[in-house]
Amino acid sequence: MLKKVFLIFLFTTTFSISGEILDLEFLISEGIKKSESVRAEDFRREKAAYERKSTAMKFFPGTSVELKMFDLSYYPEPKPMMVDVGPVIDLLDETINESSPIPIDFPESLPPVEVPIEMPDHQRQLELMLVQPVTNLWEIYQGYKAKDLVYEIQGMKVALKKEEVRRNVINYYYTYSMIGEVLELIKETEEQIERYKKTARKFIDSGMSDRQPLLKIKVEQASVAAEKEKYSGLRSVIKSAIALMIEKDERTFEIKEEKPLFARLNLSRDETVLKQAEHRPEYKLLLKSDEIRDRLDKMSLQPLIPQVAFTLGFRKNWDYTYIDPEGVFFIGGVLRWDFGFPTAGSYFDRKAVKAESIAIKLDNIKLKKDMELQARKLHSEIAVLEKTIELNERQIEAAEESLRIEEAKFEKQMTTETDLLNASLMLRKARTERISNLYRHSIAISELSSITGIPVESLR
Repeated sequence: MLKKVFLIFLFTTTFSISGEILDLEFLISEGIKKSESVRAEDFRREKAAYERKSTAMKFFPGTSVELKMFDLSYYPEPKPMMVDVGPVIDLLDETINESSPIPIDFPESLPPVEVPIEMPDHQRQLELMLVQPVTNLWEIYQGYKAKDLVYEIQGMKVALKKEEVRRNVINYYYTYSMIGEVLELIKETEEQIERYKKTARKFIDSGMSDRQPLLKIKVEQASVAAEKEKYSGLRSVIKSAIALMIEKDERTFEIKEEKPLFARLNLSRDETVLKQAEHRPEYKLLLKSDEIRDRLDKMSLQPLIPQVAFTLGFRKNWDYTYIDPEGVFFIGGVLRWDFGFPTAGSYFDRKAVKAESIAIKLDNIKLKKDMELQARKLHSEIAVLEKTIELNERQIEAAEESLRIEEAKFEKQMTTETDLLNASLMLRKARTERISNLYRHSIAISELSSITGIPVESLR
């Protein structure tokens, strides 16, 4: 009994898992969530945030603590200090002999007196220093704003990568659904050809025809079977690609198929160009890139400007001497200006930065023009697809009538099997083209929505 319950549970679970139907919105959200490229861009954005914070820390004073502990050995040993006492003797002679009733005879000269110098055996010092840059604050500010722009750009790149994943999922999804419709069409064709075979056999059995028409129909049947296998294999590959994107076993789910709704585009070509310039992430990214170049241009001027900084500090000396006291507190400023050949190098560096900025800005102008041309081309492709779909509908109508006539003639042996198969092929071709163009139109509308920021529903 327990085994039976377990088998029922296993069957129910397997059926519910394999019967999971995933729609387009779920596939897009899961594809973005599981995308390694999106996650990589997220980490690059996180890196840019940390770099921005690191630059912000440079606005504050730099502090340093230095502790020195050395054993000192002097080589050669310091010699005693030789002190000339001659001036002292002269001063004593003048002072004492002027006031003393008894003259004292001082020697005219004395040899220098040796005064030993006591040198410490250790050097133990603690130095605390605080340095606040002044002129560098301008360069730091420009660098911070540049890092801030980089952070914004990384955010745009994350959005771009998500949009790229979204487009890939939509392309896979619509292609999968399109192939499903084509396979349905092929199935109808197989049934149609099977009817032709029966009619051909009936003619053969009644002695009204030879085997040639039947053989041609069988050749067409084999051709349709090969076409079916090709599309089935392609559909399986697309499902595998979707499964890899959402990190699911392809045997555990099915893809919900939705036929595209055809409606004409209600956005003019000029409106398309204007909207894509306002909303397209790639366009905004180029504008941010130009701003970064302006910041770098300003930063390149800093090496040519004198550097000013305020300094505050304290030094503690445990092995102090007469000329090196126990404690020193110091405050003041530092002015530094490098000039000469290094200054000329900095000047040329600035020129190089300016030249690179101009080159990048010109490249960005070219990219903006390319994006405008791409928007115009996409709008034109959609317009052509809409006209082509109308043409396909007329072709299908004409092909259906042709096939109806040929089938009626074939039943009465008033036409050849070649004409019949050609009429069938023309109808299948027209219907396949219409299916393909309908899905291509939906994909193009979705792409246009992406670059203009207008919802798909509002574009139709």
